[in-house]
Amino acid sequence: MRNARLAIVLAACYALLAPGVSPAQTWTQIKNASVDVDAMNTPLTATNIPMSGKDNIDVYATWGDDTTPRVASCGPVVNTTCPTFTGWVKINTLSGFNFGTESAVGWGTTPSNAHRAVFVTAQDVEYATRDGNQAWSHWTSLGTPPANGPCLLSGPQAISQAKNMISVFLVGADCNLWINYFPKQGTTNSWSGWLNLTVGPGSPLSNNIQSVGSQGSSMAVVYSNLNTGNPKQTALNQIHVLVVDNSQNVWDVNYYDDATIDYDPDPTTGSWSLTDTNVTVEPNSGGWNAIGAAVSPPQAIAVFADQGTVSSTAGFQAPLLGQQLIEEDGSLPSTTGAITVNGPFEDDDDFLAAPVPVTFGKQDANCNSSRACKNAVFFITDIPGGPNGNTKGGNIRYSIWGVDVPADAWNLTVGTNGIKMVGTASDVFNANPAAVVSQDGATVYVFAARTNPTLCVQSGDDCGSVYYARFTP
Repeated sequence: MRNARLAIVLAACYALLAPGVSPAQTWTQIKNASVDVDAMNTPLTATNIPMSGKDNIDVYATWGDDTTPRVASCGPVVNTTCPTFTGWVKINTLSGFNFGTESAVGWGTTPSNAHRAVFVTAQDVEYATRDGNQAWSHWTSLGTPPANGPCLLSGPQAISQAKNMISVFLVGADCNLWINYFPKQGTTNSWSGWLNLTVGPGSPLSNNIQSVGSQGSSMAVVYSNLNTGNPKQTALNQIHVLVVDNSQNVWDVNYYDDATIDYDPDPTTGSWSLTDTNVTVEPNSGGWNAIGAAVSPPQAIAVFADQGTVSSTAGFQAPLLGQQLIEEDGSLPSTTGAITVNGPFEDDDDFLAAPVPVTFGKQDANCNSSRACKNAVFFITDIPGGPNGNTKGGNIRYSIWGVDVPADAWNLTVGTNGIKMVGTASDVFNANPAAVVSQDGATVYVFAARTNPTLCVQSGDDCGSVYYARFTP
C-alpha cells in the first residue's frame, strides 16, 4: 500500500514537472488592493523590463479613489524573486480624475540603472518616473492635443524603442491619432509636443478614429524588434499603430524605417505610411472593435479584436477575430486575411472584451522550435445570464497562435475551439486582463481584477482586488 501511494505521488510530481506539461493554473491575490473596476476603465497594465535575463515585473492599477495610481512589483529592483510582489506603492496623487488605461515602459540591465515611466490620462496626459528603487517622481503634464471634438480622449499608449527613447500615442478629442516623442529630434532632453499622424491629403483616418467609451481601446501599438536568429529574418524595428475607424475597419499606421536610427516621426518629414492613405487590415468589412496586437515573428504582427456590437437576437455574443500583418522593409505591409478565434464575449454598450496579446520566445530564438516566437491572446468571456445586467465579465481564457503551423492556423489541438481557461470556471473577474511574458520567453503572468464591495471608498463604487496567475501555456 505504501509503495502504491508513493507511485501515485511520483506520478503526480512527474505530471507537474515533465517537459511540455504545465501545472494547473491558479489565481493568487496581490493583497491590499482597492482598484477601480468600473466599466469605463481598463484598470490594469503590466510590464517586464529587461534585467539581465531576470523578471522585473510592475503591475499598475487605477485605484478606487480615481486619483492615486499604484504599482506592485517583483524582481531584482525591489529585492524579491518573482512572483513575490511587494505591497502597492502610491505613485503620488493626480490632480483630477484618472481615467485609467495606464501605459508603462522601462529599461535597464541592473537594479541601479533601472528606469520606469507610467502614463495616464487625467485632466491631460501625465507621466511619472522612477529610477532604481527610489521614490516615484511627481506627475508631469504632457498636455493634450490642441483640438476639441466628439471623441473621448483615449488612454495613452507608450513604447520605448531603446534606452532614453519613448513614443506616446493618443486618440484625441478630434478623433485623430497623435504622437508625442522623446527626445525631440535635434535635442537631447525635450518632448516633441503633440503631432497629428492622421491628417494629410486624402487620409481616410482624418477625424475618423473610433471614440473609446468602454473597456478596451480602438488603438494598439506594437514595436516589432524581436530577432529570430535567422539572418534572413532580421528585426525591422518598425512601429505599428493599429486603429479602428468609425466604420469599425482596422488600419495600420506604420513607421516603416528603423525607429531607433534617425527617428523622425513628424508626419510631414518622417517615414509613416501616410502617403498611401494607410493600409487596411480587414478590407472594408467593418465589425472590428477593442483591438489588441503583438509581435508575431518572423517579421509579422498578430492583430486581434472582438467583432464589435452585435444584435440582441444573437444575445450580444461577439467572436474574437485575428489575422497576421506581414511587415515589409521600406514599404507597406501585407495581410493574410481574418479568421475567427471564437469567444464568446458579452458585447453590449457598457463593456468591450478587449483582447490582450503577448509574444512567447527569446531574442535570437529559432521560430521553428516548439515554443519560440508564438503568440497567445488572453480575453475575458461572458458571464452566463445575458447582457445588460449588473454583472459583467467572466472567466479569463486564451488561445495560441503558433508560427510553426500553417499561416492563419490556430492551435486547435487543445481545448474546445482552441480556447483554454486560466484557472477554473469559478474564477470570475469583472475587468479586462493584463499579461506579460517572462524574460525566459516561455512563462506568462496574467493579471485580472474582481469586484470586492468591502473595499469601496463609498457606496456605489466599483472597486476590487487584483489576482495573478503564472504558468506556461
